[in-house]
Amino acid sequence: MANYIGGWSIALLGCVGVFAAGCSNPKQEQASGAAFHGAAATTREADLEKWIGAYSSPGETGGVSGTVLVITHPFESKEIQYKMTFYTDVHTTGEIEESEKSGQLLAEGEELFLPQASGYTREGKVSLRAYIERYTRVRVNGRTVLMRDDALREFREHDRLYDYGILIKVSDTADLFTDLEKVKHESIKVLYRDPKKEWKDPFVNGGNER
Repeated sequence: MANYIGGWSIALLGCVGVFAAGCSNPKQEQASGAAFHGAAATTREADLEKWIGAYSSPGETGGVSGTVLVITHPFESKEIQYKMTFYTDVHTTGEIEESEKSGQLLAEGEELFLPQASGYTREGKVSLRAYIERYTRVRVNGRTVLMRDDALREFREHDRLYDYGILIKVSDTADLFTDLEKVKHESIKVLYRDPKKEWKDPFVNGGNER
């Protein structure tokens, strides 16, 4: 799967533009098409580079769950890739434990689509569930954060922060050799208007007002 679906939209618009201008000059059309695709490729490359880095869940939730997401753009690759760890204190019988996930990502505009999977064994049979989580890139207090749909809704509609759906960008550099265990977890209070404000567990009390 290509990881930048916007490119398809741009390419289609480019075709429309060529036909609108007329096709009486094949050489001109060829030159225009080459220039267009070169510009589109440069745009895609620049857009993908903006995602590179390390992201992590807020430190305050570390006793319950935690996430580290590292996004990389390998040399001469047209896709962005990821490594991810996640832990939680909630478990089910027969749950398949995991240490790390990795693969390709899909990005469109300010949205990131992260493939997820989980599973368990019961009576000797394995059951798997695959799904896509969408994160939206947002700037808060000058910091780049990724917000899952539930956290984004809480932020936009009520100006509150739901920690369990937020990943804070803690580094602008990352590669396939980045040690996920060494990625730091920032305090959610770096996103507060008043960092001295008391923190309450949003799972119990709902999102915290900024």
